[in-house]
Amino acid sequence: MSGPASSKGTAQAPWVWGECTVDKAEVVVRLKGWRRLLATRSEVRFSLASVTRVEHDPLARAHVRSGLRNWRRHGQGVWRIGIYHGIDGWSFWSIGIGRNAVLMECSGERFRYVVVEVADPARTVREIRAAAGRLTGEIPGGLGTPRLGNDAPDASDAAGREEAQTGKIEAMDRHQLDYESHLDALGRECDLLIDLGAEDLAVAVPTCPEWQLSDLIEHLGDVFLFWHTQLEASAPEAPTQPPAKGLPPGSDLIEWFQGACNLLKAALGAHEPTDPCWNWSGTDMTARWVARRTALETAVHRYDAELAISAPTPIKKDLAVDGIEEWISVHLATDVPEAPEANLGGVLCLACADDAAAWTVEITSGRLRWREGRGPADAVLVGPASDLYLYCWNRKPLEALELTGSREVALAWTSLPI
Repeated sequence: MSGPASSKGTAQAPWVWGECTVDKAEVVVRLKGWRRLLATRSEVRFSLASVTRVEHDPLARAHVRSGLRNWRRHGQGVWRIGIYHGIDGWSFWSIGIGRNAVLMECSGERFRYVVVEVADPARTVREIRAAAGRLTGEIPGGLGTPRLGNDAPDASDAAGREEAQTGKIEAMDRHQLDYESHLDALGRECDLLIDLGAEDLAVAVPTCPEWQLSDLIEHLGDVFLFWHTQLEASAPEAPTQPPAKGLPPGSDLIEWFQGACNLLKAALGAHEPTDPCWNWSGTDMTARWVARRTALETAVHRYDAELAISAPTPIKKDLAVDGIEEWISVHLATDVPEAPEANLGGVLCLACADDAAAWTVEITSGRLRWREGRGPADAVLVGPASDLYLYCWNRKPLEALELTGSREVALAWTSLPI
C-alpha cells in the first residue's frame, strides 16, 4: 500500500531556468529571469494532446540532436536557451547544467522537442502525464516508449480492438465518493481495526508476509500520522516529515493507534475538501485526495486483519468501486509511465458483478490507456466490486473471479510495478 515510503525527494538545480504548467488543454513553458532577454521567445504554448513523451531527463542534450553540438553532454557552464533546428526538427530549450531538465516530445506542433529546467522535474512530469490522461485517455510515456504514430493495432488483431486502444475517458472520477463518505469510511474501518487489535496482536497476517497484526497496526498508525502532518502543513509543494515515527517506547499500541486515527480524522474534519495538501501523485494536491487514499488503505488493511483473526468481510461496494477507479487513475497513472517494462500483454476488462461499473485497460511498454466501461478485451474479469478491488492489491486469488479469455493477461494485472 502507498504511504510514507512512497515519498521521493527531487534534486534541485542550482538555478531555475523556467517553469512548465498546464493551462486547460495546453502546456505552457515560460522562461524566468534574465533568460527571457536571451531567447527570441519567452513563452511557448502547445496542445496537451500533442505530447507523446515527457520525461525528467538530465541528459536531454544527448537525446535531442540539434545542430553541430548535438552529442555534447552537459557540463559545468554548458547551457542552451531559445529555438534550435537540427536533424530531429525544431526544438525549444531553456536549460543550464541540465540536472532538472524536463524533455517533452510533441506530434503535430512546430516544436518537436521542448526542454526546460524546472524546480521540481518529477512533479512537473507527473502533472503533465496526469493532465494528458484526463484529457485524451492516454498517459504519455518516457524516453524509449513507442510514439503514438506507431501504436496502430496489427491487422491480425480482433475486430473492434482499435476502439479499446484509442477510446477516451468519460469522467474517470465518476465513481469517486464525496468527502464526507470517505471520512465515514475511514472512521468505520478504524473502529473495526481497533476491535480486532483486542483479539491477538501476535497473530500472523497471511496477506502481509513476515508481519504480525501488531506490525500492521503500527504501520497504519504511521501512515495516519504522516498524512496528519501533511494536512497540518498545507504545503503542496513538498512533503513535510512527521516529528516522530513508530510506536513510542512504553506506549500501548492500540491506544497509540486510536490516537493517530483520531488526529487524522480531526484534521480532515477541520479542512475543506479543496484545501491544499501534498501527496505523492503530484495531482489533486488537496485534503480530498488524502481522505480518499486513507479510507481505501484502511479498508484493505482491515481486510488483512480480519483474515488473520477470522473470516474477513467484504469492503463496502461503493468504496470498492471507488478503490478500483483510484487504483487505475492514481496508482497506475503515476507508476506505469515510470516503468518502461510494464506490460499487460493485452487488453483487460474489469467488470463489477454487483454494479454497472467497468473499466477497459491496456498497458504496453510503460504506456497506460484506459477508459470507463466494457470493451473488446483479451481477458475479462467479473466479480463483486470488493473481490475485484482486493484482487488489484493481491488480496484475492484469480480463482475468486470469473475469467473469460487470457489467464496470462489477468495474472499480469497483479504484477504491475506499483
